Amino acid sequence: MSYEFYKVLHLLGLSLVVLSLGGVVHHVLNGGTKQSDAFRKGTMITHGIGLLLQGDLKNATYAFTQVTKVSPKWPEGYVNIGRVRQVERDTPTAKAAFEQAFKLYDANPTPMTRYQKARAQNFYAQSLFDE
Repeated sequence: MSYEFYKVLHLLGLSLVVLSLGGVVHHVLNGGTKQSDAFRKGTMITHGIGLLLQGDLKNATYAFTQVTKVSPKWPEGYVNIGRVRQVERDTPTAKAAFEQAFKLYDANPTPMTRYQKARAQNFYAQSLFDE
């Protein structure tokens, strides 16, 4: 193999070491436990949306279900479960997930609730149209 190949391989290895150390630092700064990680739900939602976009519905559902376990009062997990159910054409389950999200939006309003709820209502309307 060429010298350039080994240089690239070495740089790749160094970057992976730096990234993994960054992950450890992030974990320690957030308290060092899974429960204390303030960014965990956002990371799981982002991962789940990536899986949904790739068509991996089983693992996307798992990621969104984990979001609802970590943060049961955060409606975005339920909205995304509803989106997965829409793709699966499981309209009753999609509607139930969206309705749960609407309850949580009403119970825990934030400055963004109006926009997030409108987005969820759009998904809900699409599921009604699919019936």
